[in-house]
Amino acid sequence: MTDVRVSHETNVSGVHISAFFGLEKLVKKAIANHKDINLNAQTKRGETPLHWAATHGRRSFMEFLIQEGAELNIPNVDKRTVLHKAIMAGDEGLISVFLRSGNLNLELEDSEGYTCLRWAARYGQLKTVEALLKVGAEVDASDKDGYTALRWAAHEGYKPIIKSLVHHGASVKTSGRDSWTLLKWAAQEGQEDMLKFLIKRRVDLDSTDADGFTALRWAINYHRTMAAWLLLQARADVNKPDNQGMHPLHAVVKSCCDPESSKASMNLLWLLLENKANVNAQAGNHNQTPLHLATSRGGSSTVWLLLENGADPRLLDSKNRTALHCAVSDNNSEVCRILLQKDASGLVHAVDLDGQAPLHIAAKGGNGDIVRLLLDNGADPKRVDSHGRTALHCAVQSENLGVCRELVQKAADYLIHTGDRHGQTPLHTAAIAGSTSILWLLLENGADLRRADVDRRTALHCAIQGEHVEVCQTLIREAGDYLVHAMDDERRSPLHHAASWGNLDIVGLLLDHKAAVDVQDSNGLTALHVAVSQGYEKVVDLLLQRAANVHMTIFKRKRTAVHIAAYLGHVEIVESLLRYGAMMDVQDSRGETPLHLAVAQGHKNVQTLLIKRGADVQILNGRGLTLNNQEAVPNEAGVTETVYPVVGGEQPSPTGTPVQNEAKSWWKGDKRFAARVEDE
Repeated sequence: MTDVRVSHETNVSGVHISAFFGLEKLVKKAIANHKDINLNAQTKRGETPLHWAATHGRRSFMEFLIQEGAELNIPNVDKRTVLHKAIMAGDEGLISVFLRSGNLNLELEDSEGYTCLRWAARYGQLKTVEALLKVGAEVDASDKDGYTALRWAAHEGYKPIIKSLVHHGASVKTSGRDSWTLLKWAAQEGQEDMLKFLIKRRVDLDSTDADGFTALRWAINYHRTMAAWLLLQARADVNKPDNQGMHPLHAVVKSCCDPESSKASMNLLWLLLENKANVNAQAGNHNQTPLHLATSRGGSSTVWLLLENGADPRLLDSKNRTALHCAVSDNNSEVCRILLQKDASGLVHAVDLDGQAPLHIAAKGGNGDIVRLLLDNGADPKRVDSHGRTALHCAVQSENLGVCRELVQKAADYLIHTGDRHGQTPLHTAAIAGSTSILWLLLENGADLRRADVDRRTALHCAIQGEHVEVCQTLIREAGDYLVHAMDDERRSPLHHAASWGNLDIVGLLLDHKAAVDVQDSNGLTALHVAVSQGYEKVVDLLLQRAANVHMTIFKRKRTAVHIAAYLGHVEIVESLLRYGAMMDVQDSRGETPLHLAVAQGHKNVQTLLIKRGADVQILNGRGLTLNNQEAVPNEAGVTETVYPVVGGEQPSPTGTPVQNEAKSWWKGDKRFAARVEDE
């Protein structure tokens, strides 16, 4: 029987309707006449008449159904029994009726994973919680995520229920997937009464969660000063590290140095220090002490307090850095001053794993105040790091003119002429960086323009590498022809280098100052070969305009510039070279012509150009291979599209390994330019 006035459900029985309206007498009469009436009939949503009676507060009808044997544990579509619904409705009278009836399965979970006890705890129903526990509800039963009634009571802040559950044997150690415990919650939330309650019950205050955090650590993380005090008064371990080796003191120091830190952080720091926290504890993979953390984060008051309580500023972290190294790296002059007042002589000369003293780091960071402070406290400007660099090298690299002046005033004669392990002086470094003002400072103080590094590169070579035109102009103007013609250890001139970088302005500048256009390096390469191999059309055109010799060959393979251009497929460059008189049919040491190379590499545009210009297709290379003139039949455009039936009927293999793969470094340590001009 269904009635849409009563319910939108289907499968609604007469007993459901009677339950809705509380028609107890009608059902009794029906039972008297019909013994087969189903008191446990379910609607489409799984609701029994007992569910409906409970939902609509028909207590007398509900008691009648129970008396007649209605089943109490039938779940609806949400897996909720009548007891679930009564608890969710907060009807203590209905709950009492159900609990008195017995035959209840108290551990049934609904679709959300709640048992009746967990619902009662979550809704703050102390009497119901105690009644459920009295009739045997499992106090520590948890859902799939580990949530117990205790956790729900804590989550909602129902302290009386928490205490009742604990008194009834709830485990304070029970954890969910997130390692939750009652102690952890009390520390995080600053629940002082609950902490006292747990301390009184002698719970393990030093138990840890999945991250190795104790209750004290959680109190610190949440800035709960009073909670931390209670734990320490109860002898919680002030030095217990977490899984990363961090002590509570490390965590407090981090918090104190946070720009948004509160007064509570400093109070916690005082509290830990008063309770004998290990002020020199080294933590984690970096072996940092609390003082390392404080000095690297700019906490001047924190640094002072740590030092006053015995922190050792000379202790080294995993990179051999002292607290002063950290303070200098953080560019904090106030913290540096505090440290130097404590132990200047022991700190200014300490070096890290890279051999860097604090002065190197300060010079690199460009902080003039810290540089002066270190020098005034005895820092040695002549000290070199593991790369042979002085503080002046570092200052030049960071392009800080003021710091460079400070250092030059201290030890100009030594610093300006000192080379690093590559033989590069500060002048080389300034040239690479492109700082004209620093370059002039060095020159005014006696820097040697002719000084070469271990690869015989001058400052001009370095300025070209950085593509700094103005610096190149200054160096050439001050040094004259010497720098323009200076060769490095591979006999490469500045013009070679400029051609390798494709900088048209610098190439023009060098040519204007009489750079030898056809000078060859140790491999026979001219600047023209280099520019062609990189495909720099404008540089090639400029060199050709300045009478670069198109017929010169490299030493090993005897290839000309047009060989290189054809091999690499630079058709516009091939055309420029031909226009300036390059020979099309010249053969290299293996008998290869530019046409052979273009065909072997599949550069049809170059092949087409060469044939159109009259390249001889009958020339044999060193392998006896040729291009068959009869097969190279011009198409409508006048040139061939297909090549190669060859002598002997064999398809030729490529004429060597692609030169792009040779990766011979032009600049040592710089992979931009490879020797792209001859095969191995």
